[in-house]
Amino acid sequence: MKSLSKNIYAILVFNTLLIGFLSSVFVNKSHALYPWHSVGMFTFNALLVVAIVISSYHVGKSLFDTKSNQILSFGFFITSTGFILLSVSIVGYFAIIREFNTPSFLINFLVFATAFLIVPLLVAKPNKALAKLLKSNDSSFKQRSATINKVEKLRESFKPNNVKVLFVGQSAPESGAFFYDGNPHSFTTNIRKTFEIALEIEFEDNNEFLNYFKSKECYLDDLCSEPVNHLPTTEVNAIQQDSIVPLSKRIQEANPEVVITLMSSIQNYVHSAVELSGVSSKVIVAPFPGMGHLPRFRGIVVPIIKKYIKK
Repeated sequence: MKSLSKNIYAILVFNTLLIGFLSSVFVNKSHALYPWHSVGMFTFNALLVVAIVISSYHVGKSLFDTKSNQILSFGFFITSTGFILLSVSIVGYFAIIREFNTPSFLINFLVFATAFLIVPLLVAKPNKALAKLLKSNDSSFKQRSATINKVEKLRESFKPNNVKVLFVGQSAPESGAFFYDGNPHSFTTNIRKTFEIALEIEFEDNNEFLNYFKSKECYLDDLCSEPVNHLPTTEVNAIQQDSIVPLSKRIQEANPEVVITLMSSIQNYVHSAVELSGVSSKVIVAPFPGMGHLPRFRGIVVPIIKKYIKK
């Protein structure tokens, strides 16, 4: 978790005071608005919804360094609950109970249900339009998006027309190093040397290997479309879970003969994606080709290369 910024507390305190003040003023004066009481309640709560959504996003992003809508909806739920508790404490429990006997109770109930139940449920779902609106002025997000687009364009340029062997990693690393960039990263180099051992050939460098990799109908995809290796475990798990459906669609399109996972911890997500895709691909679980796992990786992958790839 990142070090806490004073801005976080400022946002939370400001919203708490604003909601508390407006709720006390509005509820105490609301009968003066009758018969426009319910319209006023809806407008009031709609404005609160907007304020809460925006502040919940920024607070969640600052606390957890995340773009997940789950953090947004969680912040929304907590802030909305706080608003209800503040209303009860300011107006009084018995004053609210008395409203139950008024003709406008049903309308008011629907207004509150919309503001504090239906809207949070919608926010909890992946909402591209909302995310785009909230992140439109986020320069760091724009920079990350540009990097992701560059990575995916490079990956796509190495995609063969037909995919026989599909390797699936967790994600491109936050460092910017990428399997397909041709640089002498240990990840690419270790896979290259594994091919050299299996096929008894030698490549001049990683660039030559990557072209050969494509020509033999091999392709490397990632479970997650954005780097996750720098995120907390709970955040990684949430993103991986959300990535199952998109990956299943890509697997369905590629329809490989065999799928090789490049990290044991993602095997359940990849298995789910393959099952969801409906293809009959064989799934092989291999450890990450590094960090002491290389011998075991080669022990699993070399026989697969020999079986599916010819010189």
